[in-house]
Amino acid sequence: MIKILFITNSFKDHAPVFELFDLVKGMDKERFEIHVCCLWKGGPNMEKFRNIGVKVHNFAIKRKTYFRVIREIRRYMIENEIDILQTTLFPSNFYGRIAALQAKVPGIISRYISIGEHKGKLLYWVYVIAQSILDWKSSKIVALSNAVKEYLIKRHWLSEDKIVVIHNGVDPEKFDVSVDRRQYRLKLGLNPDILTICCVARLEPIKGINYLVEAAKKVIDRGHNVQFLLVGGGSMRNSLQQLAQQMGIDDKVIFAGFRADIPEILNVSDVFVMPSLSEGLCFAIIEAMAASKPVIATRVGGIPDVISNEEVGMLVHPKNSDAIASALERMLPDEKLRREMGEKARMHIRDNFSNEAMVLKYQHLYEQFCDKKNSK
Repeated sequence: MIKILFITNSFKDHAPVFELFDLVKGMDKERFEIHVCCLWKGGPNMEKFRNIGVKVHNFAIKRKTYFRVIREIRRYMIENEIDILQTTLFPSNFYGRIAALQAKVPGIISRYISIGEHKGKLLYWVYVIAQSILDWKSSKIVALSNAVKEYLIKRHWLSEDKIVVIHNGVDPEKFDVSVDRRQYRLKLGLNPDILTICCVARLEPIKGINYLVEAAKKVIDRGHNVQFLLVGGGSMRNSLQQLAQQMGIDDKVIFAGFRADIPEILNVSDVFVMPSLSEGLCFAIIEAMAASKPVIATRVGGIPDVISNEEVGMLVHPKNSDAIASALERMLPDEKLRREMGEKARMHIRDNFSNEAMVLKYQHLYEQFCDKKNSK
């Protein structure tokens, strides 16, 4: 049996935690003994991992004990005879990999899900150099998209054969929900009778939500009777609400905050827009397409990996509210276009971004390390 340790920063409600849960839930428990550990103090998802038959541990590190945790991780690896370590995000991919090198773990994998956003800053380059040294020492690097792979080759000075691209997966059936669209829209504070454009994202500068609000103003001013539903929280919520108010469209732009009922929200929406300035891949787009929604998104990062042609979605230039507005004006009056694009988008996700395909790719990667170990 192959023993794998996954280290995450916490078990809080956070996209990397959800992605890890989908991966370990689908893995073959008869072939893999799975350990999931976190650095910080627990979180609401800890029991979810226990309930699917994986071993869970919390290192519960505190300030001024960061380097002590390296000893604790190393001890855990040795005591449990771990064959493979996989980490995502700093600092788990920093402390975890140092501990794994000390414990002589045969397979060390680090997963990168985004593209650096702080180019030119001193701390950014200190981080890059430290991570690059650990990348060179690692067995394999998993990139979430081709854009992340190219970033790692350029900025972390890695060779192409060191990196494997494995996209996130999703279960399309998760979005086969049945709700009363009218009542659910009323529950969300929406007008039940007009088209709804949805965006699910953190309300942070990197997501470019201000460009969507500006596009909303243009579309509404041109006579389209539509509303915009922004799902997610973040540091820009107040400023975005003020922007909508200043533009006189605050009654047409609804801020729903963080929500767990994303399948239902997508079900009652008509179009999905993602105006990001940078993305590793963008799981929210994958989910919207799995829910058969037509998508308009910016041509940045790994998004073109998902929207690979105009039949499954529309790509526009980033930082361009005019481009978003034009794409919406093309899509909103054409119900046939929206329906056909949504149907093709779902088939595209089912065929290329399923959970099953993702799990098989990871399991194949893990088995490669153990084959090399056994052949020595």
